[in-house]
Amino acid sequence: MIVDSITLRAACLELVPLLEGGLLQKISQLDEQDLVLHFRRPGVTHRLLIRLAPDDARVVLMEGPLSPAREPSAFTMLMRKHLSGLPLLKVHQKGMERSVWLDFQGWSLVVEIPGRSNNIFLVAESGRLAGMLNPEREGSRRLRPGQDYAVPPRPDRPEALDISGADLPALLSPALGEPAARALARAVFGLPPQQCRLACRLAGLDPLAPLTREALEALAATWPDWKSRLEAGAFEAVRIPGGRVSPWPLGEPGEVRFSSVQEALREDSDPPRVRDERSALEGLVRRAQRKARTVLERRLEDLERARQADSRRLAGELLLAHCHEIPRGSDRVSLPDWEGRKHEISLDPSLSAAENAQRLFREYRRLQRAQKALEAPLARIRSELEFIDEVLLAIQDASSAQELEEIRKLWLEERPGASARPKRRMHAPSPGPRRFRHEGLAILVGRNPRQNEKLTLKVASRDDLWFHARNIPGAHVVLRTAGRIPTEETLRAAAVLAARFSQAGSATSVEVVCTPIHKVKKPPGTPLGKVIYRGERTLLVDPAARIEGLDTEDEPGAWS
Repeated sequence: MIVDSITLRAACLELVPLLEGGLLQKISQLDEQDLVLHFRRPGVTHRLLIRLAPDDARVVLMEGPLSPAREPSAFTMLMRKHLSGLPLLKVHQKGMERSVWLDFQGWSLVVEIPGRSNNIFLVAESGRLAGMLNPEREGSRRLRPGQDYAVPPRPDRPEALDISGADLPALLSPALGEPAARALARAVFGLPPQQCRLACRLAGLDPLAPLTREALEALAATWPDWKSRLEAGAFEAVRIPGGRVSPWPLGEPGEVRFSSVQEALREDSDPPRVRDERSALEGLVRRAQRKARTVLERRLEDLERARQADSRRLAGELLLAHCHEIPRGSDRVSLPDWEGRKHEISLDPSLSAAENAQRLFREYRRLQRAQKALEAPLARIRSELEFIDEVLLAIQDASSAQELEEIRKLWLEERPGASARPKRRMHAPSPGPRRFRHEGLAILVGRNPRQNEKLTLKVASRDDLWFHARNIPGAHVVLRTAGRIPTEETLRAAAVLAARFSQAGSATSVEVVCTPIHKVKKPPGTPLGKVIYRGERTLLVDPAARIEGLDTEDEPGAWS
């Protein structure tokens, strides 16, 4: 994803009412190029992700669990030293540069995301550079700590938001005859190609048509309409093919709409390395899923044929009852049953009617045996597919490379057809379940089938409450009651989490079952995470419902 100047400005405008005035409570480093700033405002904590990956840079508010933090770099420790506990005074973009300024008392954090040389700078109020995340090795600035910070060099062109409609004819006259959108992009700084095309469409022009004097007048007349979109401050963002985001619809094919720029930037916000690992692991599991489905279809076809056993028995009985009427050498006969219905029966011409009847009785017994023999393989294949669905859901919900590695090990040990060799101990610690808290009670959400089973059968206490989406693959959710009777609001909070972390997470209404842990059992020989329950209560919830008073605990690894 490449965030252009216009989208970055819109993102900053959305951040202003959410972050300004908040205290910088915590700074986490998730990866070499991923940092998270935790801002605390009354009653809520906002987490701002700063990603510097060249092909995936963004500054966006995050929701839900984050990847476990890694060992902080020297620059992260420097930020903690100077910025922790300070209020955020201002969030802004200077000009049309692709940079975000976070101003604190005495300090500024400058996030530059031009594309290839993304970086974060800590700048003192005097303008002196205190440090940077990535040392600059190229370019004309060659900034070093102790020097004065300098903004990146920029082209000698007027900025898009500084010019008026009256300025356009003089700026664009030298480009007459060029495609209109290209001429606008070359004359104005900070206007990405898709916004140039939109400006042309607002003027009633074909973006690819040659620029004429009449087109110049039309652009000048409608230019204020384009500029007013940023001043409005309320954005209905879209993503277009290729991953680019616009604060408003562009009228281009393949647009996907979002309620805000932040929501559009959050989409597909995994680090590139995590996305690659997720894609590879998902491909591995889906191949096994396709193979299991093929086997299931074949076994079902075999079962359908086996269910024809009774027709063989009936045909044999009818042949015996009418054998004196059937001449030898017949290859087909139509006989009535005891209710008068006609049955067409194929015969072997080389056999007598009685011998054909015996042949049909033998087929009947063979199909009966086949039907019984198919019951166990069908049950096993269906269990395998249920387990595969649970693993796929865990892969989709995983938020870190550590989680994906745990799922990969689980898959290699528990997948269909895995050998019964002794399981090796995992060296990397498990990230533990997702942890939430509502009205003082802990809510634990399993991340994969192995965690689900451990959470339900080993960690939860007898009187804790168990939640799961009804008849749908999903996470096991445990509400730790701590000897208290949870309120209805807390029960619904746990139910919403169970719906949200299930295969029906995108539905508008999901049935969730709730029952005490001591009423949940695991049948012998079933796959990881498979349980049965009784005495349940059903709650109907919306997975996307806002849960008031729900706190997310960021630190992974705790099971209590």
